[in-house]
Order: sequence, then structure tokens, then C-alpha cells
Amino acid sequence: MRTLLFLGIILSLTSSCSWYKNKYESNTKGCQKAIFIPSQSPRTAAVDSIIKSGCLKDTAALKAYLAKGEPIKPGRYLLEKGLSNQEIARTFYLGKQRPWNLTFHRIEDMNDLAGIVCRKLEPDSTAFAHAFKDVALLEKHNFPTDPRILPAYFIPNTYEFFWNSSPEDFLERMQKEYQRFWNEARKSKAKALGLSPVEVSTLASIVQKEQAKWEDEWPTIAGLYLNRLNIGMRLQADPTVKYALGQPDLRRVLTRHLSINHPYNTYQNVGLPPGPICIPLPNTIDAVLNYEAHDYLYMCAKSDMSGKHAFAKDLAEHNRNARAFQRELNRRGIY
Repeated sequence: MRTLLFLGIILSLTSSCSWYKNKYESNTKGCQKAIFIPSQSPRTAAVDSIIKSGCLKDTAALKAYLAKGEPIKPGRYLLEKGLSNQEIARTFYLGKQRPWNLTFHRIEDMNDLAGIVCRKLEPDSTAFAHAFKDVALLEKHNFPTDPRILPAYFIPNTYEFFWNSSPEDFLERMQKEYQRFWNEARKSKAKALGLSPVEVSTLASIVQKEQAKWEDEWPTIAGLYLNRLNIGMRLQADPTVKYALGQPDLRRVLTRHLSINHPYNTYQNVGLPPGPICIPLPNTIDAVLNYEAHDYLYMCAKSDMSGKHAFAKDLAEHNRNARAFQRELNRRGIY
């Protein structure tokens, strides 16, 4: 009888130790590999993703622990070293996922943005492209519904997002970042120029496309275009012609290209085009707001093909610069 009682105590202690170990002892190695739990994942699929992550010391113990319990929330997770099965379970039950960096930098248009964002977030590019055209959703988050000016409301930068953020989450965050960027100081500078924030972004997009290599020229180019706007002179910006033609990589803008009847052709139309021709960088916007004051009205790419510009105050000087550049293009066979 005593023997049976002793065996019972041993079994009870063994069971208690096993229960304690299964629940409270460390079961993680420290995982640098992200675990992705897609939205609407069946519980079995979610558990398999965790088990197969390579982050666990004892997969069977955790699998048994997760067999029943609360729903596993979708997201991107990293498991720190030293977590017990109970702590691991709570990580997924409570959705304690890790954010990661979403960066967008030189973006051509909203479709380009949708393609970049979907690489870091769960929804696909179609979902984001649809959201960027959803009038009700745009109005809900105080975005313009005019697709021509919508690009001005997205400020390129690096942002932290949860992987399973929705397109609406993205829009909500971008509106907050837009309001943060366009603070009173920037609004005041825009007003002094006689431009709205959207118009500043439109001009910045032209500056950025005009000079993609040498950022130190941005304030000078911005000043030149502002000089033209102030006297009612056409901007005559080649990048707007390329945009109108739908040929952003056109190497040489010829006279025949300048006659295209299009609202973005600044050779034909006075003033700024209806909206940005790309999503401008914050630094380009600031280059417009902090433009270089000078008397230049003309510019032409330098004939040394450095990518820099020769600036001129009068047409005669500009024509000399232009002829030198055209000769170099001809010599290199660029037509």
C-alpha cells in the first residue's frame, strides 16, 4: 500500500514537473527569422508556421500547448530568446507583432507606389491601387479625389508599419505624415511664394525630374522656375513634355515633341501643370521653399555631359550654351 502511495506521489510530481516545464520553461532559441501569420489563416496553418520557424527548442511541447486556446492573430513576429510556451502563446494571442520599416523614395506615380508598398505589407498591389482610387475612402481620410494632385499628399520617407496593415491603415498614416510635414513654417514659406502646398510639390516634382543627379542644383533650378512664374513666362520644362508623351526615359526632346496638346506640356501652357509629375522628395520640396534668389531665366545641360546645368540670365547666353550641348549630342549620336 505504501509502495503504491509512493508511486502515486512520484507520478504526480513528475506530471507537475512536466506541466511546469511545458508552460514556464524557456522554449526559444532567439529567432532572427520572421514568422508571418497571414490574415484568415486556419489555426492549424498558423501553428505550423510557428512550429516550422526554427525558433523553438521543443516543437512538440509548444504544439501541444497551442492545440487549444485563443485565436492566433495575424502579423509578423520575432520570438526573443528565453520565452516560455505560455509567453509564446500570449505573443500570438495578443498580436504582439514586430513592426518593420517601409521605405519609398523615388516614386513615379500611384501605381508605382502601390507596387512598392505591397512588398512590405500583406495586401497586394491591386488592393492598394484600388484604395488610391476609392473616392469614399479618400474622402474619409481627407485626401483629394482628383488623381492628378493625389501624389502630392504622400511624403517619401521610411516609416514603421505592422505587416498586416490594411490600405486604409496606410492612408490614415500618410495623412498624418502629410499634416506633420506641412507644418506652419512650411505653409508660411509656401504662402510667401504665392503657392499652395500642392503647387509647391508640383514644382518640386519638375525640379527633381530636371535634375536627378546633382541635388545641390535644386535650389537654383527652383529659383529659375519661380522667376519664370513670377513674370508669366512659360516654364518650358522638358520633364513635363516627357510626362505628357508618356516617355519618361526619352533621351532627347526634339522640336516635334514640343507641340503635343496636353495640359502637362509647359511649352504650350503658362504656369504649373495640374499636378506633380512624380512624388517629390521632402528635400526637393524644401529646395523650392528655400530657393536660391538669382536672375536666371534659362538653363541648359552642360556640354561636358556631367549632368549639371549651365544657367543664363538672357537668351543670347542661353543659345550659346544650347548650341554647345546640341553639338555634343550630335557628336555622340544621341537623337
